[in-house]
Amino acid sequence: IVDTIKIRFDYYYVAVMLIEGNQIVFQDGTTIGDSELRLEPRGRSMDLDAPTGMIVETVQSGQPTLANDVLNDPRYFPVPEMPDTRSELDVPIMVAGNVIGVLDVQSNLPFTFTDDDVTLLQALANQAGVAIENARLFQEAQNYAEEQTILRRISQAVGESLEMQDLLETALDVVLTAIGFEAGLVSLSREDSGELYLAAQRGLPEPLARKLHQDGLKGTLCDYVFQTGETIGIADVREGAPVDVTGVIRVGLLTYAGTPLVHRDLQLGTFCFFDPDVHELDDRDLAMLEAIGRQIGVGVANAQLYQQTEAALAEVEAAHQSYLRRGWQEHLRQREMLSRSGFVYESSGPEPEYETVTAPDLWRPEME
Repeated sequence: IVDTIKIRFDYYYVAVMLIEGNQIVFQDGTTIGDSELRLEPRGRSMDLDAPTGMIVETVQSGQPTLANDVLNDPRYFPVPEMPDTRSELDVPIMVAGNVIGVLDVQSNLPFTFTDDDVTLLQALANQAGVAIENARLFQEAQNYAEEQTILRRISQAVGESLEMQDLLETALDVVLTAIGFEAGLVSLSREDSGELYLAAQRGLPEPLARKLHQDGLKGTLCDYVFQTGETIGIADVREGAPVDVTGVIRVGLLTYAGTPLVHRDLQLGTFCFFDPDVHELDDRDLAMLEAIGRQIGVGVANAQLYQQTEAALAEVEAAHQSYLRRGWQEHLRQREMLSRSGFVYESSGPEPEYETVTAPDLWRPEME
C-alpha cells in the first residue's frame, strides 16, 4: 500500500499506522525521500488520548487532518529521520464506519495537498482499510487454526499418556515448537510443603537448570505466576520484572511467558517459557498459553491420580503378599506340629472297621 502510493504520486514519505488497544502503532512506511532508509516496523506508537498531534486528531475526529506548512503548525511533531517534510496529510483508514488506523502522507514541498488530493487519498485509505481488514481476518483464521492444532496435540498427549514425565516432556516439545521459544520448564507443587520443584525442562542453560533442581523455584518468575495465579508475558525481563531475574539475565534469557497449571480451581504448578530474543506478547498469545495451562493441568491431575492408584494397588498387593506369607507360615507350622504327632489304626471284628486312636503323649488340638 505505502510503496504503491509513494511511487504513483511521488511523495516524500507514506506510512500506515493501526489502532491497537489505546495506542496507534506504526506498522510500515516507505523509504524516506530518495534514500534507502526505512523506519523499523512497530518501532513507534502514540497514545490515543494524547492532547495534540495530527495523527491522534485524525483518529479522534474521524476526518482528514492537513498541514500544508508544517513548520508553522503546532500539531506537527518533527521526526529526526525526515528533516525535509514540509506538508503532511493524515486520512483515517475506515472499516464499516470505524477508524482502524491512519494513512500518513508527507511531502518535501509546502502547500502540496489540495482538496482533490484529500478526496483521492481518503478513497485510497478506504480501499486500504478493506484490504487490511481482509488480511487481519485471514491472519486470525490462520492463528485460530494453528492454536487449535496446538491444543489438539496437547489434548492428544493428555489423553494418551498417564506417565507424568512423558506427558510433561511432550507438552514442552509441542508448545516450544509452536511459539518459537528456545527454553521452557514445568514446575509442580509438592504435596507436603506446597513449594514448586522442577518437574521437566527443555533448552534451559545448564547452570540455570542445575540451580533450579538444587534450590527449587522459590522467588522466581514461575513462583510469582504460581502465587498470583496470573498468566503473564514480559517482553524484556530487564525492564519491569516483578521479582529478581538476575540469574535469568545472566544466562542470556530475556523474554518470559508463564501460566499456572490449573485443574478444578486447584493450582498444580506452572508452565514457563524463555527466549534470548525480545518477543512482544499480545492478549491472544497469553490467552492461548492460559488454555494450554488448563489442558496440561488436566493431564497432570490425571497422571497424579494414576500414580496414586498405582501406589494404592502396590500397597494392597504388598498387604496381600504379607497376608499370604503369614498364612503359609502358619500352615507350615501346623504341618510341622502334625508331623510330630502320631496315629494308631486298630481293626476288630470280621469286617475291617477302622478306628483312629491317638497316642496320648503325641496328641495335639489340631488333630480334632
